[in-house]
Amino acid sequence: MNHARSSFLIWVMLTICGCASVPVRYYTLLPLAASPNATPANACCDVEIRSLRIPSEVNRPELVTRQSNEQVAVLSNDLWIAPLRDEVRNALLNDIRENLRQAKLGLPADIKRYVVFIDVSRFESVPANYALIQAQWRVAALAAPKSEAQLCTTTAQVNIAGGVSGIVLGYQQAISKVASGITGKLLSAADGSDYQCPNQ
Repeated sequence: MNHARSSFLIWVMLTICGCASVPVRYYTLLPLAASPNATPANACCDVEIRSLRIPSEVNRPELVTRQSNEQVAVLSNDLWIAPLRDEVRNALLNDIRENLRQAKLGLPADIKRYVVFIDVSRFESVPANYALIQAQWRVAALAAPKSEAQLCTTTAQVNIAGGVSGIVLGYQQAISKVASGITGKLLSAADGSDYQCPNQ
């Protein structure tokens, strides 16, 4: 009995040590030196993301990847540093505001203010294959956020390298593509020109 108990205790200790040796890694969708909450001083307009939805199956601390048509993997030791919804929102806002700053559109007498509504229907990746974000979005004036507005869809798929870092980098690039479409709408709204949804 004592031998069996000792063997069990040794197994438990080895199991605990083995689990403790697996490192936990944290990831973010924000690039270095990002400032998602800072409106550029020379931008044509101010923007906020009023609403953002992401699929419930990936809205969790762990990264989730696809393994096949019917199977997914939850990466227990690879975690988002913040709730995924916040990560996506901040990354999009950072890219949009940086795009507006670089556009250098002539500044209006009064900075125009807009709100963006985003519904992410797909947020998925296959390791060493692709990362994909599909989102419906619309832009409205802050003064009339419930007004009828053009609804656009962007599907951004990026080829990625292997490893979790490759997945996260792919998501960052896909977010930049979504942000580019939203920026185009904001710029056209600011100067009063017509806008066609990007063919993406």
